[in-house]
Parts: sequence; structure tokens; C-alpha cells
Amino acid sequence: MPNITQLNKDNNFDIVNLYCIIDDAIKELGFDKTRTGRRPVLSLSDIATISLIKSRYGIKSWKQLYLLLQDMFGHYFQLPAYQNFILSMNKGSYVLLLVINSILSYNRNHSHPVKFVDSTPVPVCSKLHISSHKVMSDYATISKSTTGWYYGLKLHSVIDYENTPLYFTFTLANIDDRVPLESIFRLFSSSSTNSSLSSIFVADKGYQSREKEELAKEYNHILLTGKRKSKKLRTLASQLDIHLLHQRARIEAIFSLLKERLNLVNTLPRSVLGYLSHYIHTIFGYLIGKCVS
Repeated sequence: MPNITQLNKDNNFDIVNLYCIIDDAIKELGFDKTRTGRRPVLSLSDIATISLIKSRYGIKSWKQLYLLLQDMFGHYFQLPAYQNFILSMNKGSYVLLLVINSILSYNRNHSHPVKFVDSTPVPVCSKLHISSHKVMSDYATISKSTTGWYYGLKLHSVIDYENTPLYFTFTLANIDDRVPLESIFRLFSSSSTNSSLSSIFVADKGYQSREKEELAKEYNHILLTGKRKSKKLRTLASQLDIHLLHQRARIEAIFSLLKERLNLVNTLPRSVLGYLSHYIHTIFGYLIGKCVS
């Protein structure tokens, strides 16, 4: 795991130190491959560093970011024309996705046995434009959340008791929250450093399912939902059950951070790649922010 925690030594935003650490991390993870053809204006390290600048300043649009870079960081980066800048940031997101997967894999292998599972709606347009939205028509669906109907995707996440992010995935908005559970159980079963230790997955009542509880047992896990306790947990003190169920707000706080501070929900992209790139940059900024906090 790259030593990204060096960034926390100085509370100031040291762009040079940031770039050097990101550059070393990309090389250490093996993503700095030799490329043929014309050398791009923005390197992979440039793209990753700019992505973190976007997250730090809570910038929502590429245009706003481009102007900020010209104004405050122009002497650090050789910026291409605006359209080429957008293309570079979108194309470079695949490397950030690899970094994200590496960080999450590391986190899973060093995670607390208590995990929290939840999902949150990710609209791709306002309610007024549902009937006319075309960009994400092949991927977005209409669904209903606690705040009403929306058109978009759904983000599923897992964190542990120490608020460490362990898993992110997007699905169609109308997919049942319980559908990804089998993949989650399997993933954490294979990534556990101690196969004899069960994980306790805490979720709200929307995840209640006898079938999923039995499936969790097959992978040596426990699924504790808001309405019905797992039989295996009945041998434990009920105060523990209540405490864990009350801690579900931890993951909701992370969703709030992603949406309100890092602008996960965005209706500005004009292509599928633009939407996916935006989500990758947002999660990348959040994960690196966790590393340095």
C-alpha cells in the first residue's frame, strides 16, 4: 500500500508534495506503463493530482476546475485546450479506478469484523427532465427512495466499524438492495485475513431476508437487519444488537459527504463516460481524503 499518509504531515495543501506522493504511488502500483505514440500533455500523475484538487475545493464542473487550475495552479500544470482537458480527465479515470480497487482491497484485508451495508440513490437528472433525458437512458432507471421518485443509478457501499470504506458498486436504480449481498459475502469471505472469523453485516430493514441470512451463514458471516435479529446473534447480549443497529448512521454520513461535499450527484456530464468518470473521480477524492485524515 503506498504511503499516502505522508500527506497528513502538513495541514497546508502542498501541491508539490501531493504530486510526488501520487506519482510514487502510481509507479508502485504498477500503473505507470510505457506508452507508445505521442506523449499526452497531462500525465497520469497530473490527472490524479488534479482530481484531488477538484475534491478538495468541492468543484462540480470541469469548466470551474479548469478555470481554477489556470488561476491558482497554472505554473504547476501544462494545461491543454479545454476540450482536450475533459478528454484527458475522462480517459485517465480508468487508472484512478484501478487505484480505488487497490485501496479498497487493502482496506478489506485489514478491516474490523463489524461492517455496515447500505445504498443511496444517485439521480442523473432532475425530476422535471426524466422524460427528456437521453444520455444515460441505457443505464438509468426510475425508482423510488425515501425522498421520492428519481431517475438514475444506485450506489451500494460497505464500511467497517472504524468508518473505513471497503466496497463500492453501482447498479440500476430499480435493483433490490439485497441483490448485491451474495457478491459482498463472497468477496469478504475470500479477502478475510482470518477465515475462521465471521463478519457481522449490519443493515436496515430493507435488507431483511431469511434467504440472505442463510446465505450469510454459508460464507461464515452474520447478517443483522433492523427488524429481525439473526438466530446466531440471539446468544449474544441484546445490548450489542441495539448498539450495532444504532450505528447504521455511520454509512449514511459517508453518503452525505459524497453527495453534499464532493458533489457525487451531478447532472452536467454529456456522455456516459462523463458520468462514470465523474463518479470515479469523486470516490477517488474521498478515498484519498480518508487516507490523509
